[in-house]
Amino acid sequence: MAPPTVPLLPDKRNGTNSHGSPARTKKTTATNTDKKPLLNGIASPSHLVATISTNPASKPIVEGFLKTDDRMRLAKERREERDRSLAAREQLIREKERRSQLQYERTVEERWKRLEEQKHKEELRRAAVEEKRRLQLEEERVS
Repeated sequence: MAPPTVPLLPDKRNGTNSHGSPARTKKTTATNTDKKPLLNGIASPSHLVATISTNPASKPIVEGFLKTDDRMRLAKERREERDRSLAAREQLIREKERRSQLQYERTVEERWKRLEEQKHKEELRRAAVEEKRRLQLEEERVS
């Protein structure tokens, strides 16, 4: 690919800008201290530079981009972590539901027992009242 023939930035030739005030007098030259690597004769953006650095895990990384295998591995790890997190959350929910169900069953059982006790007490009262009436009637017959 040939370098472009049109300059990327217009060159200011006169000493003033469009407002009539003097422009910078220092000219920028090609001998800048922060040179960008050339890609086919054109200064390439830094994110396209294929400089290989190493991370602490000693995996080669192309600057700004991971290799396909690394991207796939990281995506798989993220999916697995998300799945583990979801499984743990679902397990907590199931455990909470189980405890809730047990509590509900205990409550129903206790309510049933209280009702049974109440019925039994009521039957004892009725029996006592009947016995008292019977004794009064017998007493009245005797007298």
